[in-house]
Amino acid sequence: MSLPPAEIGGNFSALSTTLYNPCAPGTGTAGTPCTIVAPGVRTPFPGNIIPANMLNPAFTALVTNALYPQSVATLSNGFGQAVNSIDQQFNSDQGDLKLDYNASDKDHISFRYSKGNQNDPLVNSQPLLGNTVNQAYLQSGVISWNHTFSSNLLNEARFGKNYVKLPHGLTTFDPSVGALGNTIGLLNGNPTGIDGLPEFGFAGGSITNITSGTLQNLGSASVTEKFSSTVTQFDDVLIYTHGRHVIKTGFQTNRYNINVFYSGNSGELGAMLFGNGPGGNYSGNGTTNSGDPSADWALGLPEDVGRGTSSGEWHQRDWLFAGFVQDDWRVTHNLTLNLGLRYEARTPWVEMNNRQVGVNIDTGALEFIGNTPVPAGAVGTNGFSRGIYKTTYGLPDYQPRIGFAWSPGESNKTVVRGAFTVSSYLEGTGTNLRLPQNPPYTAPQIEANNVATGAAYSTETAFSVAAPAANPFIGATMLAWTGTVQPAVANQWNSPCSASWPTIRLFRWATLARAQLT
Repeated sequence: MSLPPAEIGGNFSALSTTLYNPCAPGTGTAGTPCTIVAPGVRTPFPGNIIPANMLNPAFTALVTNALYPQSVATLSNGFGQAVNSIDQQFNSDQGDLKLDYNASDKDHISFRYSKGNQNDPLVNSQPLLGNTVNQAYLQSGVISWNHTFSSNLLNEARFGKNYVKLPHGLTTFDPSVGALGNTIGLLNGNPTGIDGLPEFGFAGGSITNITSGTLQNLGSASVTEKFSSTVTQFDDVLIYTHGRHVIKTGFQTNRYNINVFYSGNSGELGAMLFGNGPGGNYSGNGTTNSGDPSADWALGLPEDVGRGTSSGEWHQRDWLFAGFVQDDWRVTHNLTLNLGLRYEARTPWVEMNNRQVGVNIDTGALEFIGNTPVPAGAVGTNGFSRGIYKTTYGLPDYQPRIGFAWSPGESNKTVVRGAFTVSSYLEGTGTNLRLPQNPPYTAPQIEANNVATGAAYSTETAFSVAAPAANPFIGATMLAWTGTVQPAVANQWNSPCSASWPTIRLFRWATLARAQLT
């Protein structure tokens, strides 16, 4: 749906709802911002026609632009019908390569490489709707070397990399659109270097979750996420067999690299919402079925405005170190014990350029790395480690592994097993909870609701009203991790049983218990 020529000129007489003038007398015209009056004292626009001198200049500039969706027919609801064609594609390619090489009778080398790409573009025929593309790039490779020292001593060394890159929500506009937000008169309508049109929503919702309604939303907030992760792993396992014992020992080293840019849910270009503001539509009188978002747009009175960030890419790194030893001990012909111990520790996440700041959750004081100067107007201290927080390297990092397999009697038709293990896992927490997301290194998202009564901001001034404060910490949502972070620890008990009889080939039962400590 789009606006037909009559409504572009302010004539909304085809709408079934009554439109009211929300502006105090003498306001809401060119050069005199609207002062919103209470819904109960608003007077109807005669014939549902908004006077030409009250039509918002940015509204007029947009709807008379050659790129605005042209109405090809007027529908019974009073709106025009425009045509948009969508071309959506789903393209994927993937491949695998595996090589095995016996270098000698004691050495076996294997190599595997996998690659997958996905590119899913969506193109609208209407230039003001923008185009999006979601992509995925996956690569992984591993090389392993098995060396036999003797009949009872074997070593396996392995080196691997796994790479994931996920650009999501990339938005582009046809070159003819250019920096249209600035062109139609929005102050700071386009952040530096970003072309297109901020999203105009006409069906309510929230600034981070805009819904669709009768009138087609225009533009795009450009909610963008660029995420890449590389995991480099090197591990080695030595296996020694002696009598009734099979002893395994080894280590694991993982290096984690993540690179992230996230615009925030309000997007790089941002958005404005029209309609359903304080007290209902501004062009209504507070009662049901009065006013319309399209009329609020024509008056230049958005209910809400918001914008994310177009800068602030960050790069975090950390390590996992682990070592283990395990003995599979065949105590008797019908009893085997598995006795093992693993030690696993994670280092704190550090930002490659030290662009992260923490918050003391008890005092609210900011925590800066090393000799980083504390910004003027901020309350905090420096001298903290690169990770800001500490990690654990003691008792919680020891993880016993105990198990048994027992066959009662001599038939070996029944096997009772049991196991107890401890494992740990450090949650990823998502990009929105990482310390580099804090100001001053990542600009805070902005949002500003318009007023219920009084001096209102207009379509032109909305983004400037919601501009970040000179002090980026004022009104910001700060993310905080505790002084010491311990990965989640899970305790698991397992007790399955298998039995076989002539009339029943296999019967199994199992119990499983799990407890997690964080």
